[in-house]
Amino acid sequence: MFPTFTELIEQFSSFASTPAAVGVLITAGIIVAITDWRASVFALACQSILAGLLFSRVLPPQLAGVKMIVGLLICVQIFLTARQIASKKKSEAKTVIVDPNAQSGAAEAASPDQSPFKNIAVGLPFRVVAVIMIIIVGWQLSEVSDLNVSGLPTAVSLATFGLVGLGLLGLGLTEEPLKVGMLLITVLMGFEMYYAAVEPALAVMALLAIVDFAVTLGACYLAAVRRGEA
Repeated sequence: MFPTFTELIEQFSSFASTPAAVGVLITAGIIVAITDWRASVFALACQSILAGLLFSRVLPPQLAGVKMIVGLLICVQIFLTARQIASKKKSEAKTVIVDPNAQSGAAEAASPDQSPFKNIAVGLPFRVVAVIMIIIVGWQLSEVSDLNVSGLPTAVSLATFGLVGLGLLGLGLTEEPLKVGMLLITVLMGFEMYYAAVEPALAVMALLAIVDFAVTLGACYLAAVRRGEA
């Protein structure tokens, strides 16, 4: 007989808490450092799965599974919005009548769509160094007993401080609505892990899930409006 979804989460979380904590920090670092939306959405999806394993350390497996599904639904919503905006941008670029005298300028305008990874290197060294510094600070804070909630596993504490720190770092480095939405979700994910150890009530978890969806809807709406005004 095959195990249920919640049983799988419980089994994996029992031995994968530390790798999951490291994984969520890596995925959060990718969201901060990489500008390409495809990589960011994929990293957020992986982060949601790994965070679900960490949530099972402080919440019942059923609630941890719900948190994982909510995170994946948010990723689908962001992906569809970003895909629609990218498709619209590409179709507009194809319908532009190129002036022979302005051919070089048109080529420069089309270059971001032709090479989606061109902008990855912009500020990448600084972002990587900043991400590493935040991870180190989060690791040090997770070792401070005064800041740690009683009974909170070390791996969950590391993920909590790391997610909040990396999310706040990313918010200071970007103004793109979808990227801001993903970083806010990252900050909220870290806060929810910390708060779940204090008050793991179903009503509170449901309210936080609604907040996550509201942040995502706001980011998608602002991204669509900004694209319409461009």
